[in-house]
Amino acid sequence: GSNIDPERNLRKAAHLLREQWPRIRFSRVYETAPRDKQDQPPFLNAVAVFDSDEPPEDIHRILQAIEQTLGKHVTERFGPRTIDLDLLLYGDAVIDTPTLQVPHPRMHERRFVLEPLRELLSADLPHPTLRQSWRELSTAVAQQQCARIDDCTL
Repeated sequence: GSNIDPERNLRKAAHLLREQWPRIRFSRVYETAPRDKQDQPPFLNAVAVFDSDEPPEDIHRILQAIEQTLGKHVTERFGPRTIDLDLLLYGDAVIDTPTLQVPHPRMHERRFVLEPLRELLSADLPHPTLRQSWRELSTAVAQQQCARIDDCTL
């Protein structure tokens, strides 16, 4: 996601991700209001799916390197971002280390993650730890504002 020149930064991130994983697939882009810190522009968010034999820690490092390439520097928690790339899932693996948690610990609370995720994965697949389907989890956050942006594609 991004809320600093978001279309440009999402497209640049998508390009760099395609260089790493040429068969990557992207959801459509969604706009959401900031959640925890309100006095900032809305965010544009998308989800990507790709196959990889790389260990999740290596994928996480690649995502962080792409963030740095695009100028990410966090000045405040939940503040504006040029880009924020998270490893949400790694198959059905559960990873809990000091530097990486998979599944992402708050993904099930965020419509801006679940809506695009359902475009790319079967809505009936279960969350690896909660064991609820993506459809069920989406229903629980349906009241959150989240609008698909059809004229922004990755």
